[in-house]
Amino acid sequence: MKNEQPDIFCLNPKYSTTRMVTKEQPRIENDPSSEVHTRPFLPSHHQQQGEGGLRTKGYFKKSFNDKPLVSIITVVLNGEKHFAHTIQSVIAQTYDNVEYIIIDGGSTDGTVDIIKKYEDKIDYWISEPDEGIYDAMNKGIDLFTGKWLYYLGSDDFLLRYALANLQLQQFKTDNVIYGDVYKPCCHRIYDGKFSKYKIMLRNICHQSVFYGKDTIKGKHFDLSFKVQSDQHMNMRLFVEYIFIYRPILVCIYNDYDGHSAITRDKVFHAQISKLIKINFGIYYYSLFLARKIFVRTMEFFHIKSIIKRILSK
Repeated sequence: MKNEQPDIFCLNPKYSTTRMVTKEQPRIENDPSSEVHTRPFLPSHHQQQGEGGLRTKGYFKKSFNDKPLVSIITVVLNGEKHFAHTIQSVIAQTYDNVEYIIIDGGSTDGTVDIIKKYEDKIDYWISEPDEGIYDAMNKGIDLFTGKWLYYLGSDDFLLRYALANLQLQQFKTDNVIYGDVYKPCCHRIYDGKFSKYKIMLRNICHQSVFYGKDTIKGKHFDLSFKVQSDQHMNMRLFVEYIFIYRPILVCIYNDYDGHSAITRDKVFHAQISKLIKINFGIYYYSLFLARKIFVRTMEFFHIKSIIKRILSK
């Protein structure tokens, strides 16, 4: 592969993560007052079960104006059923400048064996216990060095031309770019352009969202929300940064048995009214409450009509 940067070279032209590498470690500048610091490796401790990847062998990535580095992070725990398929979808991207980081929560099945099989195509991986999916995602925020950050579920599939089609070099890194995902269980494309009103009712699927570095660095997901902390993050960012919708299919999202597809976040739903008021103001808070009253009223009359029909038989 021809490249005008003399310190950039190709390890293997077959894979998106090995076409543009460098032996030069990225320069990392952290704000001393910030609680969130970028680092190339996570600190070692007694519970760490494994670590590896290109970084541990002295290979790193750089970002360029015409080819910004896209960091893809997958968090996983006992995901051997689908995980090889997910990894393959990343390394098969037609886009050349990809950084892939895997955060394993201490799997006890064959997940780590799968990671080791592909570790010469993975930038960095670590296996250690964590406090849940968002703790693992926060570790990814600390580790990524790209201009764009994307989270891919361990049972999801990134479409081969997704990164190339998005043309992220056209956008500023204080933007958030998002597209669509396909949900095979309900046979649906999810979910078009979002507004404040729409995002307070349902989330932008994080498997379709690309966070510009300047929107996400220095921020962490709230660990009190076990399933919908990404919706909370998107609500926070929606009022601070520009979200740009691209009508491009990014990913096949597992809505059969994925964690977020089958789990309800009770803490988030208990606080949703307050979160809307804090982030979007009194107008959208009032809209949400009015809608809630309307929905409950309709449910009441629907149940009442069903009971009436049963009793009349």
